[in-house]
Amino acid sequence: MPGEPLTHTRGGSQVRGRRWWPSLRRMTTPDLFTAEERAVLDRFVVDGRLAVVPSKGAKWHLVLELLAQEFEPGERYAETEVNARLRGFHDDVANLRRRLVDAGMLARAEGVYHRCGGRVGPAT
Repeated sequence: MPGEPLTHTRGGSQVRGRRWWPSLRRMTTPDLFTAEERAVLDRFVVDGRLAVVPSKGAKWHLVLELLAQEFEPGERYAETEVNARLRGFHDDVANLRRRLVDAGMLARAEGVYHRCGGRVGPAT
């Protein structure tokens, strides 16, 4: 039944929860990620929250690509707004914010953030 929690296996243990894909607020382009990338993201994001922190750089980058979708290119965000948006994914907003800046997906100038990277079109 749609919207009902499902059980799936992650790392050999059963995890209960809905898949992340339908719960994203700003996911306007369904083909932004390939099917393979969605499968990787499904391992880390459950019920719209980062349930497992990736240990590998490429997987972290993919999760950061997903998080960058919360921010519109060209818009300016106060740090409190960035924190509020990221808190929907994980409680350690400082780590997520820092990683987004380090990956070149968000930029900070004079306490104001803006999206400067990340995907904006369909996956190829």
